[in-house]
Amino acid sequence: MSNLCASMTGVKAMGFQLKGANPADSTKLITKGELNTYFYVDNVAAGISGFPDNRILTYDELTRSTYSLPVAPFYEYDVTRLSIPGATGAFFNYIAPDFSTQTILQDTYGFVGTFCMQEGSYQNNQYNVYSISLVGVCYPNYSTYPQPYLVGNNLYFNNLGSYSVEDVKVYQQVAVTTAENNAYDYLSFASGVTAGVLTAVGAVAFPLGIVWVTVSAAYAIYAAQPDTDVTNQLRWLQNGGYTNGTLDMATIKLSTGSSSFYIGYKVRDSGGGIPVTFGYAVGNAAPPGITF
Repeated sequence: MSNLCASMTGVKAMGFQLKGANPADSTKLITKGELNTYFYVDNVAAGISGFPDNRILTYDELTRSTYSLPVAPFYEYDVTRLSIPGATGAFFNYIAPDFSTQTILQDTYGFVGTFCMQEGSYQNNQYNVYSISLVGVCYPNYSTYPQPYLVGNNLYFNNLGSYSVEDVKVYQQVAVTTAENNAYDYLSFASGVTAGVLTAVGAVAFPLGIVWVTVSAAYAIYAAQPDTDVTNQLRWLQNGGYTNGTLDMATIKLSTGSSSFYIGYKVRDSGGGIPVTFGYAVGNAAPPGITF
């Protein structure tokens, strides 16, 4: 990315989720206020919340605005105790979806169970006593607080007896290269796109003076590049209290992204306090997730 100041055309190419009407292409440099008028942006996680609304933004700052680092994912595994003689007392540890550390010990051979574990947290205390096989994706949870779930396409929260939910943010897990590919697609038809903008959104360094790149050329360049990290893109946000069923997930899902979504939100208790905030800002608890 680049410290070049961002234009409206360049910002549109970066794959932000629109709040409403699609702004016209323009070489005008975009301000923080204009960014927040047209696009969903996590200002806190991006580190731009303290900027005044008339502050011109750079492509480098916008990259941090578009994407948040994911928490270590959780997966369901089937665990089997292998028939290794003399391994009595062997156990394994893992981090459970409530972020507690769990210890499992089984001296008899055979199937132990299916467990939701944080990636990288599984540890044997004796080598190769337990084997694990991937079953599918699972998510962190906090059973005493409201948790997200789906009714059809719509987002709901449970455990609302003494709690309410507000300031909901929905992130979709995407590959950065996917968004860059979409940017190439868009920029190939956008007028007035300079070599600097193409470079700023991840393209190779084009010769000076080139203001167009064909779709076929862009895909050839993209295909030659190594894969980049999976990250979480802010697709929707809402200020104030959330009413169950308000969000139709089908309206915000990026078709080229994954089916994994993480939900940021504040929990307010009956006394008016906020005991926990889920999200990607400093001090937040890791957000729970859903599959859609």
